[in-house]
Amino acid sequence: KLALSASWDCTCILWNTSDGLPVHVLKGHSRVLSSCALSADGKIALSASWDWTCTLWNGSDGTPICTLKNHDDKVESCCLSADGRLAFTASWDKTCILWDTFKGTTIQRFKGHASRIYGSALSAEGKLAISASSDKTCILWKTRTSIADHTSLSCAALSRDLGPRFKMIHTEISIALFGHDFFSLQSNQ
Repeated sequence: KLALSASWDCTCILWNTSDGLPVHVLKGHSRVLSSCALSADGKIALSASWDWTCTLWNGSDGTPICTLKNHDDKVESCCLSADGRLAFTASWDKTCILWDTFKGTTIQRFKGHASRIYGSALSAEGKLAISASSDKTCILWKTRTSIADHTSLSCAALSRDLGPRFKMIHTEISIALFGHDFFSLQSNQ
């Protein structure tokens, strides 16, 4: 029963949701924190910063595990697989990275956006990721992990104004799952 928050004061706070009190204050970044994520069991926390890095934290004692460095600009978004074994980060450098959190190493770098990336999400098992950019596109990525291929889409999020067009998007995403590395959803606006 934990929650994690990230702040412009360069810290994350791990909260106890039962009593609303802080459990740990996570300090170590030198610039604004833009995003954070927590594994399902609360044992691993992840913070993303404008210092061009992400930090993996031990949720049990609040100590840093390692710093993930491989972006060339501000890291705007981060997320974890449910088990905390994979991290997915998105940056103003127009790339996303899939990380092995046990080794602190890059598994795969994703390129395809023409502008800064502001949002990302990773499916619970880490097989799919999505990124949203100021280039007015979202890209659905099929990740390269050692886990067996998925048989269905397990995670998706849509804005309210996209709801009526879901069937068309769902069909195209299904095609993307069976043989393409990515699929781009483009805005007509």
